[in-house]
Amino acid sequence: MKLDITLRHLGKSQYKSVKKQLKQLVEQHLQPYLNHFNENSIRLHATLNKQKNNYKVQYQLHLPPRKILIAKEISENLNNALEGALKELARQAQKHAAKISGRESWKRKQRRQRLKKFKTDVQALPEITQKQAEESFEPLLKKLESYIRHELAYLQANEDLPSSYPTVEDVRDETLLKVQFKWDELEKDSHTLYQELIKAVHEVLTEELIHTQIHMDDISFDASIPKDAKDQSDDMVGDEISEFYQPFERLHIEDIIPDTSADIPEELLEKNARELSYQTMTNLPTNWRRILVLTHRENLPIDTIAQTIMPMALSDAKQLLDYAEKFMLASLNERGLGNINQAILKQLLR
Repeated sequence: MKLDITLRHLGKSQYKSVKKQLKQLVEQHLQPYLNHFNENSIRLHATLNKQKNNYKVQYQLHLPPRKILIAKEISENLNNALEGALKELARQAQKHAAKISGRESWKRKQRRQRLKKFKTDVQALPEITQKQAEESFEPLLKKLESYIRHELAYLQANEDLPSSYPTVEDVRDETLLKVQFKWDELEKDSHTLYQELIKAVHEVLTEELIHTQIHMDDISFDASIPKDAKDQSDDMVGDEISEFYQPFERLHIEDIIPDTSADIPEELLEKNARELSYQTMTNLPTNWRRILVLTHRENLPIDTIAQTIMPMALSDAKQLLDYAEKFMLASLNERGLGNINQAILKQLLR
C-alpha cells in the first residue's frame, strides 16, 4: 500500500512520529479488510490539519476497481482524530470488500454455468475429435498461458479487472473450450491454431471486461453525498494530478515474464530498459498494446493480426502499430535511455 501524508499547520518534525503512529493504526484497524486486494493497487492519503485547539483528519483510500473511500474526524486529541477516522474508513473498506467478494462469487457462478455449457457441447463431439484437439493444444499451452498472464497483468494493473479474478487458468480453460468447439472449421497446423487461441483469449477477456464494468456501476455511486462536500473538495485540491497520473506504480513486471535470453546492449540492461519498456506499455490503449505485443513479442505478421486475431483493415492495423511504436520510442527516449530505435524496441519486448 502506498501511504501519503499531508500536514497543515503542523511542524515537519512531527511527520515521522505521525507516520509511525498512522502505520500502527492502519495495521490494527484497516489492514484486515485490505487482504482481498492487491496491495500495490491501494493508496491511502491522509491529511492532518491543526485548527486552533482541534485536529482535523481526513483519509482518502483508493481501492480497486476505481473506488475512493473518504472518512474524517475532528478531535482535540490527535490520536483520537487519527483513530476515529480510520475506524470509519475500515467500516467502509469492509463493506466494499464484501461487495467485491459477492460480485466475484456471482461471476464465478456465471463462469461455471458458461463452462458447463461449453463442456456439454464439446462432449457431444466425436471422441477422436476431442482427443485430436487436446493433443494439438498440449505443445501450445505454455506459450498460451504466458500470453494470458501478460494480458491479465496489464488489465489488472490498469484496474480494468480485479487482481484476483479471473485467473490464468480460468481464461485458459474457457479459451480451449471455445476453440475446441469449432475444431472441424479450423486448420490444424500449430501456427494457425495458436492464432485462433489468441483470438479466443481476446474474446474471453472482452466478455469479462463487460461483466466487470456492469458490476462496477452498481458499487461506484453507492455512498451518500457528504454534507460538507465543498470542504472535501477544498481539501482535495492538488490531488488530481497524482490521482490520474500514476503510470508506473501499479504494474507487476514479474507477472509478465519477458524472455531474458534476447541479445540486448549492456548499457540498456544496466538501466533496466526491458522492465521500463513493459511499464511504459501500461499507458497504451488496449488495441495499440495488443498489436505491439503480437507483432514484437509473439512475432506474428501484421496482416495475420488484422485478418485473423484483431479483425480490421490492414491499413488501420499498420497505423495502430505505428502509433504504438512512436509512443514507446518517444517515452523511452524521454526517460533517458538514449537513442532507442525500432530494432532495439523489438528486442526489449521479446
